[in-house]
Amino acid sequence: MNFINAGVIGLGFIGPQHIDAICRAPDARLAAVCDADENAAHAAAERYHVEKVYPDWRQMIADPDIQVVHNCTPHFLHEAINEAALLAGKHVYAEKPLAQSAAGARRLIGLAGEHPMALGLNHQYRMNAAVQEMKARFAHGLPGRP
Repeated sequence: MNFINAGVIGLGFIGPQHIDAICRAPDARLAAVCDADENAAHAAAERYHVEKVYPDWRQMIADPDIQVVHNCTPHFLHEAINEAALLAGKHVYAEKPLAQSAAGARRLIGLAGEHPMALGLNHQYRMNAAVQEMKARFAHGLPGRP
């Protein structure tokens, strides 16, 4: 079976959720983890049995074995990492926001369109049970007027 080799950059709050999703996907393999906190990166690598650990996102993007990058970093890093990954020929699954501005997001979408790369944007809370409950309450006028 051929696997898609995924790398996760950023192991704070949302990174481990991406790792769990990758580990559940039958055609994906967690091939690398990256975090500026090397202790966190090595702990994640040990927990998930990952051989490759990077303290710098540029190193992961340069790895020819990584096919898709999950960008789970703080917002101010999204645009630079997403751009570098696309330019390196990697698919990108990014946390929101895609970029710091609408113009930056349009530029990244254009880059993905120029190459056969997939560019996905995650809105993880949209289907969260608590968010869905609040949506239903608003739809029925229960919480009052916002």
